[in-house]
Amino acid sequence: MKILLSNDDGIEATGISVLRDLLLGLGHEVFLIAPLKHQSGKSHAITLYEPLMVSSKYKDGEFYGLAVDGFPVDCTRLGLIELCKDVDVVVTGINHGYNIGPAMYYSGTIAAAFEGILHNKPSLAFSLNSFKDEDMAPLRKQMPKFMEILLRECTESLLYNINIPCVKKIKGIKPARQSMLNFADYYEKRHTPQNKDYYWLHFSGFEPQPFAKVPKRNQKYQDDVTLIREGYITITPMQYDLTNYDCLKKLQKKFEA
Repeated sequence: MKILLSNDDGIEATGISVLRDLLLGLGHEVFLIAPLKHQSGKSHAITLYEPLMVSSKYKDGEFYGLAVDGFPVDCTRLGLIELCKDVDVVVTGINHGYNIGPAMYYSGTIAAAFEGILHNKPSLAFSLNSFKDEDMAPLRKQMPKFMEILLRECTESLLYNINIPCVKKIKGIKPARQSMLNFADYYEKRHTPQNKDYYWLHFSGFEPQPFAKVPKRNQKYQDDVTLIREGYITITPMQYDLTNYDCLKKLQKKFEA
């Protein structure tokens, strides 16, 4: 299988190196194209009015991948449209920190994979429930059997959001719905030496989303946070069509009256 691999933590990140080795170890052909710099939180941004500069990166004297001085989505778009059109699947990650709840909307790792489904490719976005580089190393031994299963089963042109627990022994893989959470963050007001105001974002974890409700028909599915805490890899399928069909049906009745 030919795989386009990218991320949002940048080409030098530990996570993408581990993921590349896992995919190569399973016998896949990997085309790595990732941001030159750290690009977390850039969501689906693309470069419009500047050229995309691309450079080759080598490790231990061997070609490693291409670094793009742009956003995560720039990387997958450039790959799918120009540099490796014939890939079978798009894979992104492994992200430092899990992508659950509202993180799905901000994550460059998610967006880079989402771009894949716009090109009719199955797309898998991997994230680890840890921000520590040293927690990536155990995945080299833990993940091969799970990676093989995920690549075999995730074949539709959807985005599969996959979160990995940071545990000594992973219990297995479980499908999960998106958790209904919000960021519990705040902005700290500071002052420059010239007495100009600026603001610094502080992330304080997650909190329940007060207005979000899970429809009764979907409450039978466990949420990703619960399953990750129990030691399972979670997989949440996401789609291109964001239409709320329940609301669409109601609007049709209102405007047709």
